[in-house]
Amino acid sequence: MPKLTADEIVDKQIRNASNNVEDVVKGIERMKETPGVSAKKKKEKYRLGVLRALENGDWEAGHDSYSLQEFKDRAIPKIRERYASGMAASRAKSLEARIQLNAFQQAIQSHIETMPDATESQREMRMTYNLREMRKFKLKRVRR
Repeated sequence: MPKLTADEIVDKQIRNASNNVEDVVKGIERMKETPGVSAKKKKEKYRLGVLRALENGDWEAGHDSYSLQEFKDRAIPKIRERYASGMAASRAKSLEARIQLNAFQQAIQSHIETMPDATESQREMRMTYNLREMRKFKLKRVRR
């Protein structure tokens, strides 16, 4: 059960990231069609390429092609540049998602509080109930 409200969680996420997304904006401005349209045109090529990479070892080699430090050196600057502004821009969607999740979790927690918890087995049942119920959560998307 979250200790912060949905508003507090979303605002904290926005505060904790940087604000620069100029490179992303430029890339988007150069686009001629949506990524989804481009991807749909090459579905079979993608499928065949993935299968080929799995079969010939390229997939594994790709995952072994950089060190942890190289990954960090490339990822951290991108996060600093893009994360906060992206979170700020999607605040309304993030807030709606958090409100839905909090309500869902509250309903589960209300039921769990009625379950016995005296024995280890009963506590495991409470935990299992929470896990099973959380798997059922489906976000109801609201397009803005």
